[in-house]
Amino acid sequence: FLNGLYLPLERLPEECCRQPLLLCFRDAHFMALAPVTSDSGHNVGASGSAASAVRIPLANGSGQALPLRFVLEEEVEVGYVELISKYLDIEQHVRFPTAGVSCAVALLRPTSTNTLIAGMVSAFVQHGLISLQEEQAEVVQTRRRSTEKAVGKASGVVKGDWLAALQLTRRQL
Repeated sequence: FLNGLYLPLERLPEECCRQPLLLCFRDAHFMALAPVTSDSGHNVGASGSAASAVRIPLANGSGQALPLRFVLEEEVEVGYVELISKYLDIEQHVRFPTAGVSCAVALLRPTSTNTLIAGMVSAFVQHGLISLQEEQAEVVQTRRRSTEKAVGKASGVVKGDWLAALQLTRRQL
């Protein structure tokens, strides 16, 4: 029902990250899947430098290609592999001897950083910094107001005339 490839077909391939987002659905929950790395930083099960990419089969356990979801007729006419390869880095005809199947695989390179993702992270951090600065400014203003009230009460000055209250306080000292 939910299995398949969901490509960002409303975007140009050049605008997209070529790293697939992998989701698993189990026990009525979606979960993100990520490659597991060893203490040395290498992918578990990887061999050699070219194997730094994790290979994700684009087929089910029977070797049937995962269906493309939400594609238009003219996009289907382009061809399955051709369309997928516009959006993902893939290898074709990869053999899985244990399962006895051969299929295309998507390559997940955990060490590469897409410029769009780097930009989104930067914007997120910048937004967080601005929010933090605004919160800090609000705390300072709140403290200033409470100090003004305290000084006003101590000196008997009318609310809002904190400057006069400070001057009275100085004279008293």
